Amino acid sequence: LVVDATDNFPARYLLNDTALRLGKPVVHGSVFRYEGQVTVFGLGDGPCYRCLFPVPPPADLVPDCGAGGVLGSLPGLIGTIQATEVVKMITGAGIPLSGRVLFVDVLRMSFSEIAASRRPGCPACGPGKGAGIPHDEAAACAGRAPAAAAVPGLTVSTLRRMLDRGERPLLLDVRQPGEYIAGNLGGVHIPLPALPERSDELDRDSDVVIICRTGSRSMEAGRFLIATGFPNVRVLEGGLVAWRREIDPSFPAL
Repeated sequence: LVVDATDNFPARYLLNDTALRLGKPVVHGSVFRYEGQVTVFGLGDGPCYRCLFPVPPPADLVPDCGAGGVLGSLPGLIGTIQATEVVKMITGAGIPLSGRVLFVDVLRMSFSEIAASRRPGCPACGPGKGAGIPHDEAAACAGRAPAAAAVPGLTVSTLRRMLDRGERPLLLDVRQPGEYIAGNLGGVHIPLPALPERSDELDRDSDVVIICRTGSRSMEAGRFLIATGFPNVRVLEGGLVAWRREIDPSFPAL
């Protein structure tokens, strides 16, 4: 099996596609600021990395550690969970995190999971298995293939004015269920990992405004929707943290 301890998108896509060709499952882990996630890709009928994130982000939208950063203890926590999954898979103990994405929020010290399934038509693990992806995946992710579309932003003050005028954009909240229950602006709730299989629940002609805690997950969701044919997609800049700071101090702390 393969353990994904990489820190960049070209490596993740290359690792996913190579592991699929070799028939090896991938124990995936990723971190950003105060949040992390762990899952197992490519095991049995479970999804692969491209099922959840089919389009690589353009390089100019990926923050470096200076701009994004991560709480120093978080990689250790995520790595320990990955190691536990490795031991389970080697020994046959328990149930692997295949088809499930475990989310960790260290600010709230909360753990939650969301089901994830194989995406029909995935170019990596669906029909054709690899025929729809570039031969040189690293080069494609690095920008020599067509880059993913940038996602326009919408400030919290602009959204407030829109709502005050009676405009009703389609608010799409892509956070975890526990986060949504703790506080939300209404609209449609589809957690990010479930978006590939549930995007048909959304009206493609709507003015979609994607919401998460800080904006990072919204960007992922926005890139996916644009790549799959949604023409009017924006992300709420700064997410609900900015909404609480600039618009409504009474909004629940996240």
